[in-house]
Amino acid sequence: MKSDLISPTQTNKYLFKRVLFQEYEFIIKDFRNNSFNDEFEEDNQCEIMIDEFMTQYENIPQLETTELMGEYLKSKNLNGLNILDIESGNQGLCGLLASKCGASNVIFTCGSPSPQPSTTINSTTSTTTTTNYIESINDIEELIKINETSLSSRVVSFHFGLENLNSFFNKISIPFDFILLNNLYKIIIIIININSIENRLLKDEYKSIEKILLLFGTIASILMIQKYHNPNHPICKCLFSIDSNSINIPIIKILDIANRFNLNNEFINIGNFNDNFKLIEFTLK
Repeated sequence: MKSDLISPTQTNKYLFKRVLFQEYEFIIKDFRNNSFNDEFEEDNQCEIMIDEFMTQYENIPQLETTELMGEYLKSKNLNGLNILDIESGNQGLCGLLASKCGASNVIFTCGSPSPQPSTTINSTTSTTTTTNYIESINDIEELIKINETSLSSRVVSFHFGLENLNSFFNKISIPFDFILLNNLYKIIIIIININSIENRLLKDEYKSIEKILLLFGTIASILMIQKYHNPNHPICKCLFSIDSNSINIPIIKILDIANRFNLNNEFINIGNFNDNFKLIEFTLK
């Protein structure tokens, strides 16, 4: 992904920047420069150079997983297909890309809180500042609008867990061709639903297999419900992008859990990506 020269604009007190992602131009929020608040002058049209893409989370690599999934999507013929982008990772870039590549319907989901303020955690050994940004429905709706993908895109609320699927399918009746989960690390954070105080416990929380079970239980149920109601629809593929260095659970354990939920897995080899970054395709057996 490359960044371009942009002119700062003000919408809901955020600066925006232009980025090139898989040769398409997108406008996304620039979280490094959102501290201007009311001091921002609307007539300030000076151009600024963004040297690199900055992610929503400090110390959580996310760009490479987005690039990996984006490379896959661009290689596919998405014309007329239906895409579900669960939790709309990295400002929904993969879902937005699917729209640009011809998908008929792209459903973005959000089930998490709005941006939380930065919190500084003091300890006897170090001081760590953590900033969490989890996309909210309003954020994704705004990005859909400014990237001109409103005709093929919409965003709905979504919560993991079998008890929440009836509500989800009451809102969405179309069968999906692809389900996207960009960056497993972030998805697990959302399931845990951490707040700023719990950041110090993130590593311990992340070791919980229960969260992975909830994730795959939800995904497998979506696939089974869809297959039951749309038996003639092509097999839906669920794509996970993972940075194996950012998780404390071995990949083989994750695949074992997926197998318990009757899911096949296949590693997708794309481009010249570091071996730490994996793209895994899951389908019902």
